Amino acid sequence: MVDIVSSSGRFHFAQHRRWLPGLVSSYKTLFASLWVAVFMAVFLWQSSSIGSGIGYFGWATPPPMRTVPRLRAVAYNLTDFGGVGDGKTLNTEAFERAVAAIARLARKGGGQLNVPPGLWLTAPFNLTSHMTLFLAEGAEILGLQDENYWPLMPPLPSYGYGREHKGPRYGSLIHGQNLKDVVITGHNGTINGQGQSWWTKYKRRILNYTRGPLVQLMWSRDIIISNITLRDSPFWTLHPYDCKNVTVSNVTILAPVSGAPNTDGIDPDSCEDMVIENCYICVGDDGIAIKSGWDQYGIAYGRPSANILIRNVTVRSVVRSIDWQ
Repeated sequence: MVDIVSSSGRFHFAQHRRWLPGLVSSYKTLFASLWVAVFMAVFLWQSSSIGSGIGYFGWATPPPMRTVPRLRAVAYNLTDFGGVGDGKTLNTEAFERAVAAIARLARKGGGQLNVPPGLWLTAPFNLTSHMTLFLAEGAEILGLQDENYWPLMPPLPSYGYGREHKGPRYGSLIHGQNLKDVVITGHNGTINGQGQSWWTKYKRRILNYTRGPLVQLMWSRDIIISNITLRDSPFWTLHPYDCKNVTVSNVTILAPVSGAPNTDGIDPDSCEDMVIENCYICVGDDGIAIKSGWDQYGIAYGRPSANILIRNVTVRSVVRSIDWQ
């Protein structure tokens, strides 16, 4: 600022007013610069935080895929046996080869079959004893919708001549008989029966045999089913038949509440010593139906269900939540 002195010796501030707008403008510029600097510092901090999964504004990168734990001494991947998870390639033979390899390890504690992320189309296949089937996060086993690929089995002994039709019945997508020490678990991978076509054919009465469950284990013991999703079963979803020591925990079971006939969630049938806990079930029929066969055929079979504990289960159904038959 320049001062001007008059002849009288007094200072004149006439030009001081001219400098005030410039001074204010300078402060505004300085304030704006500081604001930009602070914003950039916060932005850079935010960016570094996002990289570590924690964000100032709640942003976060997707978590890395979880590592599949080794639950058996020997573990295989389905891709080791030629599996292709593109949703189009049929993987039945890959599953069968993998199960056969695990069956040979029975004396060594069995083996684990890892199903990696992907869509794994397959016809029905059987499990073996001392086996862990592990579905990774993002893995989905898809049931083939063509019923001609589904094997026919005799009627269950406690159901007489058959459930929906006399004579044989379709097997389940995942099946096992006379097994011991079987685990089906994962990082919430999915077993999807793709039951829509089955429901439509059933309602049109164009199926010649009783529909099969999604997962059925018969005359088996020491079974754990946990941390997976079961959805859109052609018929009953999870059907342990005449089994002992069964635990079903943290399982999600899904089917439409209407238009999906007989899609029961869990049907313990002539089972003993069973726990069903921490599950969410939303289906088109009974959430949980405890059975002991059917009418006089069940009475003749003579294996009542016993010692079944159900706790902390949420069920959504327009029929019944829990039913004893």
